[in-house]
Amino acid sequence: MDATGLTVEVSYQMGSKPARVAGVELRIRLPRELPDARRAGLLAVAGHCTVHNSLTRPPAVAITLTDTPNFPGHPE
Repeated sequence: MDATGLTVEVSYQMGSKPARVAGVELRIRLPRELPDARRAGLLAVAGHCTVHNSLTRPPAVAITLTDTPNFPGHPE
């Protein structure tokens, strides 16, 4: 598919308690020439991309503390 004329606009809303991104909206602007039959397929692909999947099914997050590495040129 020729993507000429296809653009994506993204906006988000912030939430609080805890501070976070509370919502994301994507608007996919399609080329006029895109046949109606291709629109559903494009929407399905966008709804199953890696970023969408990561936002709708958040990954596990691990946070650890480590000592400062002793690299040459890095003060201890």
